[in-house]
Amino acid sequence: MKKIALMFMLFLPLVGCQSLGSEFVAGAEEKLRLKWAEEWKPALQEEMAKGLDSAKESVLKETAAQIELQESVITAKLESVNVRLLDFDKNNDGKVTGEESAALLMALKDAKDKDGKPLGWYEILMAVVLGYGGTTAGKEWVKSRMVKKEGFGSLGTV
Repeated sequence: MKKIALMFMLFLPLVGCQSLGSEFVAGAEEKLRLKWAEEWKPALQEEMAKGLDSAKESVLKETAAQIELQESVITAKLESVNVRLLDFDKNNDGKVTGEESAALLMALKDAKDKDGKPLGWYEILMAVVLGYGGTTAGKEWVKSRMVKKEGFGSLGTV
């Protein structure tokens, strides 16, 4: 059947029946447009959404891991200079704020490691952020973006 249709299409222009052949091509183009609109476009959009979900999951997991890594690095650095955030949290609310943060800042400025070097400004800043609960808030925000969805490419909760 396909061979006959192909021969018919090739034969029509030779005998002057151009309009019949062009209508056949226009009909085929219309069928392709409908196929695109009904099947291929939604499938491509779904595939793109799955790819974006996968990329989002990877970025959020890496961000959470980096926050935890920085938190552990700063905590280790503070322990090396004998500064513990829990010592400055007088009301045991899990955060070092208000007057507690002023005392923490003074201790951080005076702290020296085993080689007698003071903490750098970045380490002091990160310790204050850690004391204020900023890394915890950051991790919670990142985790809130990791919403579990059904199906392929779903984001798991951490």
